[in-house]
Amino acid sequence: LTGLYDDFFDKTHLDLDDIRKIMDRPDGLEASSSLEKLFVRFLEKVHENLYDKAFFTSSFDQVFYAQIDSNKQVSEDLSTELLREVTFRKGGNSLLFYRSVFEHELRSGEEPALFNAGGLMQLGNDIFDVYKDENQNVQTLVTTCGQIDQLREIFSAQLKKTISLIKQTDFDKHDIQAYLQKLLLGISRCYVCMDQLERLQKKTGGRFIPSEYSRKELICDMEKPGNILRSLRYFTAYDF
Repeated sequence: LTGLYDDFFDKTHLDLDDIRKIMDRPDGLEASSSLEKLFVRFLEKVHENLYDKAFFTSSFDQVFYAQIDSNKQVSEDLSTELLREVTFRKGGNSLLFYRSVFEHELRSGEEPALFNAGGLMQLGNDIFDVYKDENQNVQTLVTTCGQIDQLREIFSAQLKKTISLIKQTDFDKHDIQAYLQKLLLGISRCYVCMDQLERLQKKTGGRFIPSEYSRKELICDMEKPGNILRSLRYFTAYDF
């Protein structure tokens, strides 16, 4: 569902009013393309099985506004602070949107924890997508950072904040630890990628300039045994 939704903004560039109509009134809507038909079909199925329709609708609205904000990453020159806000808002609202289809209510502290975890995940995606984003002229915290150590500071601060918020939820302590293990196992990959990107700075006078590097240099292959081992080292070294 979310992949099709992204295509409305990134590929078909559907008018915002039309996107809202599809979101708000999928039943009875006469779709004008195969993409719209497929999206409406999936959305109707989701509505048939929703536990909390109000939460889903609210989350979907926030994803819509976050998508509009993310369009600024192509059309405007954004400061680091604005890029941070756009990145974390998009990721945070997306994760809450996924959570909205679950059949149990939000627990105490869960919403801010998930919002910040989603922001962290979005930044992680941007780290691995630096080649694609650079070639499509999409500004991210990665393509514009200039120094990977600055990016690492932002990422690590968000990780620390996320872990703290997760620990403050009222879930069982064992479940919290199990969730953190899974989260950190995935997040550790991002540090391996940042290490690779940081090494590239030696070629460009100590500055990270993605336009100066090849596809092979910018893409971090996490199927390589060496990278898997490095990721596991980061995971085992983190005290959570």
